[in-house]
Amino acid sequence: MKAAAGKYARALADVVVARQLDPAKTVEEVSAMAGVIAGSAELRTVLQNPSVQAKQKLAVLDALVSRLGVSRYVRNFTALLVDNRRIAAMPEM
Repeated sequence: MKAAAGKYARALADVVVARQLDPAKTVEEVSAMAGVIAGSAELRTVLQNPSVQAKQKLAVLDALVSRLGVSRYVRNFTALLVDNRRIAAMPEM
């Protein structure tokens, strides 16, 4: 899992550099998102469950993004992790 976490973390770092995002703010947003996901077994179950449709997962994710006020880049990063079944590795990133 560590190798995958490193790969995704590097990809996010590339986006931060390419889009000239504030690295500290991005780390803060990813940490906030990871904290909420780690703190809710129900949320993890929904995001990791293959029987829940992708559209429903994105609706839940978008509600969370709206509540936390994170950037669309962090939203898209989180959606990518959910889609690729790597959301459990988010705290490592």
